[in-house]
Amino acid sequence: MKPFFKVVLTTLSILIIGVFTIEYLYKDYKTTIDKKFDAYNKQKSSQVILIGNSHVGCLNEPEFNGKTSFNFSIGGQDIFHFYTILKTVLEQENNIELVIIGVDYDLFGYDYKIANTMWLDRTYYKKTKSLYDSSYSNKIMATSAFFRSNRDFSYLFRSKENIADSQNIKEENKMFTPIIGSAKDRAIEHSVHKFDVNLVNSNVSYLEKIIFLTLSKGVNIVLINLPKHNNYYNNYNKEVIEIGEKEFELIRNKYQVPVFDFWESPVFNDTDFVDGDHLSEIGAKKVLSIIE
Repeated sequence: MKPFFKVVLTTLSILIIGVFTIEYLYKDYKTTIDKKFDAYNKQKSSQVILIGNSHVGCLNEPEFNGKTSFNFSIGGQDIFHFYTILKTVLEQENNIELVIIGVDYDLFGYDYKIANTMWLDRTYYKKTKSLYDSSYSNKIMATSAFFRSNRDFSYLFRSKENIADSQNIKEENKMFTPIIGSAKDRAIEHSVHKFDVNLVNSNVSYLEKIIFLTLSKGVNIVLINLPKHNNYYNNYNKEVIEIGEKEFELIRNKYQVPVFDFWESPVFNDTDFVDGDHLSEIGAKKVLSIIE
């Protein structure tokens, strides 16, 4: 065999062995959504499902008129992934009677690429079998435990005990840790830097799919836009507010879906927030008392 082909074969062999080794080392890695589904599948008795971003996560898992709930909310989550989670859950055997979806105005134009969080898309694939970016390359990476971990090399250096703990912790009912950064910065980040008006129609279509899905399953649905701090309101893009209010009104009239829009609600004050846009335990209880 010629030296050139020997080098090629040797290189390929090393690469293949390396890939299989890395995948073996990461085979037990669980993403946040993996852990959420594992926790949900252990009980499957919840009658109420909450889905949203970190804002909805602050509501924890309350009882609604004696009915237990499960919160699938994750920071940075978008409407497309709300849909894929709900579709996956409702296709399974379940006891769900009510779905609460948290939709901030800016989620109507949320852009994964601008937010530099496209890697998050791959973390859902193992459980939902759906991708926002369905390109061939992204599908390949989504089937890889290593890439679903977002190349988390620190995983390799944790003790087995720490890995077991971190992979099985049900991340719920914890006091929310305030996010570093001013309310002004957060408002601009959400309504300017991570918003693309060209995505409004597609995000509305995903929200409509959620509504159609619940209706087809005989499940009630409620949409909520949670309150924010006054400093957040004052620096939020006015154009995004107009778009959000318009889309909520269209959805409310078209589908007769209950929409609780708490934007600039006088019911809330500074003590109801832990930072510019996340509710405190007191604030969460106020919201729940209204929508229950």
